[in-house]
Amino acid sequence: MASTLLAFIMTPLWCRLLAGKFVPVNAWALCLSTLQVVVLPVLIGVVLNWRFPRQVAKSARFAPAISVTAIIFIAGGIMAQNAASVLEHAGRVALAVLMLHAVGFIVGYVIARQLRYSVVASRTISIEVGMQNGGMAAVLAKQHFTSLALAGVPAVFSSVIQNLAGSLLAAFWRRRLPPKDCETAPVATEERR
Repeated sequence: MASTLLAFIMTPLWCRLLAGKFVPVNAWALCLSTLQVVVLPVLIGVVLNWRFPRQVAKSARFAPAISVTAIIFIAGGIMAQNAASVLEHAGRVALAVLMLHAVGFIVGYVIARQLRYSVVASRTISIEVGMQNGGMAAVLAKQHFTSLALAGVPAVFSSVIQNLAGSLLAAFWRRRLPPKDCETAPVATEERR
C-alpha cells in the first residue's frame, strides 16, 4: 500500500532523474496521471469496501477478469502500433525485463532475510519487489512519451514476464514449504524486552 500511495511522487521523480537527460519529462503531468491511474482507484476501492462491504464482496470476483481484459487491450494496442519494431527488438527487451524482475525477486528476498524476517515474509517481500505495475507504466508511457513510439513496449513485456516469473516462483515456493521454526517473523516478547 505504501508503494502504491507513494507512486504519484516517486514515478515522476524517478522519470525526471533517470530519463530527463534524454527525453523531456513533465513531472507534474506524470504526477497527476499517476494519481488518476493508481492512487485514486485504490482510494475509491478502500472507501467502497469500507462503506459497502457486502456489495464489494459480491463484485470482487469479477475484478480480476476485468483488470486482465483491460491490460490485454492496453498491451495489444501498444504492440499493434509498433509490431515491426517490437519483433526486431523483442529478444533484447525480454532479456532486459526478465533481468529487472529477477533482480527484484532476489534483492527483495535477500534483504528481507538479512533484516531477519521469516522465510514466509521474505518470500512475500520478494514477490512484492519483483512484480511492478506494468499496466500503469504502459499507460503513462503512452500518455507522456508520445514522441517515443516504443516507450510503452518494455512495460508490456514487463506485464507478461513478471506475471509468468512471479507465478512460477510462487509455485516453486509453494512446493518447498519452509521449516516450521521459520514460518513466523521474530517478535518482541515480554521476556525479550
